[in-house]
Formats: sequence, structure tokens, C-alpha cells
Amino acid sequence: MIDTHCHIHDDNFELDADEVLEAAFQVGIQGAICVGTDAANSQLAIDFAAEREFVCAAIGLHPHDATKQDMDEIAKLASNEGVVAIGECGLDYYYDNSPREAQQAVLRRHFEIAKDHDLPMIFHIRGKEPDSSDAYADFWRIFDEFKPRGVVHSFSAHSKQVDEIAERDLYFGVNGIATFAKPGPQQDAYKKIPIERLVLETDAPLLTPVPYRGKINEPKYITTIQSFLADLREDTTENIGKHTSRNASKLFSIVPKPAA
Repeated sequence: MIDTHCHIHDDNFELDADEVLEAAFQVGIQGAICVGTDAANSQLAIDFAAEREFVCAAIGLHPHDATKQDMDEIAKLASNEGVVAIGECGLDYYYDNSPREAQQAVLRRHFEIAKDHDLPMIFHIRGKEPDSSDAYADFWRIFDEFKPRGVVHSFSAHSKQVDEIAERDLYFGVNGIATFAKPGPQQDAYKKIPIERLVLETDAPLLTPVPYRGKINEPKYITTIQSFLADLREDTTENIGKHTSRNASKLFSIVPKPAA
């Protein structure tokens, strides 16, 4: 398994990142992608990954900060070795920390950078509606102009969005939210995700899964999410692990750490 989305490279990550990675490798995690949220943070991710095996970087500007930075700074980083994706980028209408028009313009620029460098994308999509249908409606309007490959990070929407995402051959990034989502439309959606489109992520240090709520999240908890999904979907942990590792390797063109 691969943690396809974490932020353990951040300056404010409270644990020793190398100890965290070793703990993850000890339980069978085969790699991690450190995801940038602005130009400086993306550079940190690049530098962090360059010094560690089986760690890669993604670069992007979070929609919260769409008005705070020139996207040219992100574009300059895309050619760095170790960069495997553009993002996280997208639309966040839940907080509206940036004007929606600005978020949409920045998202378009991310699409252009990904196209120029032939890289997959990591999407952040969150709306005010319970199923985020407001944000998805605007997102699809822009996405369909470019049609890149990529993953919907921190997927927590409903079955309608499962269909829309799958129709566009995107992947679903599932994290600890799944373990504390209430039974109903959200958990039904997790059951519906095609296993050929499923990848695992932690979003560490945030979104720690049950039963570790209250602790700092870290990549080793991928195994907890794996076990939860296996039970929810009436599958085996082995099958979840096999497919998600294969999917992550295919999407991001990365070589996982060999099993011990």
C-alpha cells in the first residue's frame, strides 16, 4: 500500500518524519506522496522527497489561498525530479476562503501545468451541500475542458459523485473520514467505488482514523483504513492492499518499496 496524500514534510509536523516513515514501512506501507499546498510548501515537499527513498512530491496551490500567490511560482517547480503530480488543487466552497471566481481561475492554471508536463492531478473538491454537488458542478464544467488523469482527494461525497468520477476514469482517494462517517449515503458511496479506481491516503497529520482519533495522523494508519474498507465492502485486506498499491503505482508512475 502507498499513502498517496500526506503532509509529513510540513515544518509544523509534530513528529519525527523519518521515524514516522520507518514505522510505516515496518507495517507494509510501500511509499508516500508528500503534497504541497503553496509554492514554498511544494518546494519543501520536493526537498523532503529528494532525501528519502520511496517518497515523492506533488506541487500545487490550495484553493483556500487562490488569491495569495502567482501560479507561475508553482509552474517553475513542475520540472523537478521527484514531482509525480500537480495538486492539491480544486474548489472549496465549504469555507469560501477565496472568491469562487479566483479558485476557478487558479484551477484552470493547474490544469494547464499538468498538461504541459504530462502529470496526473490531485483534486480537492468540497462544497456546502451535503454531497458537495455545488462544488462538483463547477468543477466538472472546468474539468471537462481538459480531461486530465488524476484522483479526487479525501473523497467523502455520495453515490452520484461516484458515478461522475468513475465515468471520467478518475481515482478515489479514501482516508480516515471513511472510518467515522455516519452510516447512510456517505458509507454507501464508499461501498460503490470500483476497486480498480481506489487508492488510500491519510492526509496526515489530519483526519486520523478511528480508533486513533485525537492522535496525530501518520502514514502507518493506512493499514487501519485498509481494514475498515475491507469490512465495509465485505472484501479482504489482502485484496484491498493489492489493488490500491497497483492503482497508486499506475496513476503516479511510482515504484513501491519492495515488501520485507
